[in-house]
Amino acid sequence: MLPTGEKIRQIRKAKGLSQENLAYDIGLSTSTVCRIEQGIVEINGDILKSIKKALEIESAPLLPGEGEGYKERLHIWHKLILDGHLIEARTLQKDLADITALPFEKDLVNLYSLFEISLLLAEQDYTAAKTRLQSMDLEMNRENQYHYYRNMGWLYMSIGADRAQEPLEYLLKAYSLQEKPDGGLYYRIARCYTRLGQPFRSIAMLEKAYKAYGDNKTTVVSLDLDNKMALNYIDIGDTVRAREILEKCLVNARNISNDNYIGVILANIGLTYVKDKNWEIALDYYVQAREYFKGVERNDREIVYYKARCLIALRRFAQCKELLLSLSDVGYDGTIFDSLNHLITLREPASYEYLERVTIPFLMSKYNIMEALDFCEVLEDFHESRGSTRKALEFAKIQRDIYKGMISNL
Repeated sequence: MLPTGEKIRQIRKAKGLSQENLAYDIGLSTSTVCRIEQGIVEINGDILKSIKKALEIESAPLLPGEGEGYKERLHIWHKLILDGHLIEARTLQKDLADITALPFEKDLVNLYSLFEISLLLAEQDYTAAKTRLQSMDLEMNRENQYHYYRNMGWLYMSIGADRAQEPLEYLLKAYSLQEKPDGGLYYRIARCYTRLGQPFRSIAMLEKAYKAYGDNKTTVVSLDLDNKMALNYIDIGDTVRAREILEKCLVNARNISNDNYIGVILANIGLTYVKDKNWEIALDYYVQAREYFKGVERNDREIVYYKARCLIALRRFAQCKELLLSLSDVGYDGTIFDSLNHLITLREPASYEYLERVTIPFLMSKYNIMEALDFCEVLEDFHESRGSTRKALEFAKIQRDIYKGMISNL
């Protein structure tokens, strides 16, 4: 451990100050400053306070034992960030930033930087967060490596909404380095597994998240966990259990008057009825959900998509075509747009061939496994109705292989 005098010397030199400069600022002789740095003169509280003020490190830990107290404050700051109290976090940051002036506190400086990046991520400043993460020296201790990989996973989940493999790799590295339970980490891993069509793994990770949070979950955290759990139950075909969870979520979302959550939950209840092929009820839920998504482009695209699927299943083709015209207004992917149009004209060879050769491979490439399964089922039923048993069996086999892949990943 460095003596306090040596710490002062290193900070002074890092700031480009001479002993004469520091002596002048604190009202002591240059020789006294020299002896302080050499450890010859004992530093009393008033002198230390003057030195820290002159070096602009008033809140930085210099004395033995102060480092642990500072680290505790860092973790309090980080919890504020993770809990979404961003204004308070920015205020507290001002009292913590002095650590960056201490060249001998590499571990604490790195931890501060990583938590500051967490704040940038929470504020959705992904460009700044990515720049900071890419510039970090990866020679760091285990705890800091954990937060580095956690942040990397958070970043790539945020900037690549349709990607899951890359963020999952980072998050699993963090998982291997964790020293205590982290519900937020487990939740993000679960989200990746859901995107990758691995609902059983996602459910297992969500159960770990519930346990890690315990009774300390906020309403928003509970909504996130429950909503994601319900989606996984939908994916494995347990729509009854999914609806039970979602109905409870809907009550909680309405209690906090959160329109976005209300819309998401209504849409997911609609999805349970899509899976049950109860198209009229599903359509009603999507109509309700869209009322809560005004101005939210991504959610609106999904609502339009599922409304179109319902209308096609109900053979309301004219109404569906009118709806699909609005897809250009919400920036829908061209492949999905074309796929919906081909569903309307499914009996034409060009249409069912498009779904087979373009739509399903596209969805698989985007890890949209559940939608790919739905289109396989459509094509299986279509070919079976035409008496094309061989083709129907081909699509039945694709579905079985996908489900086997889910189970083998347990």
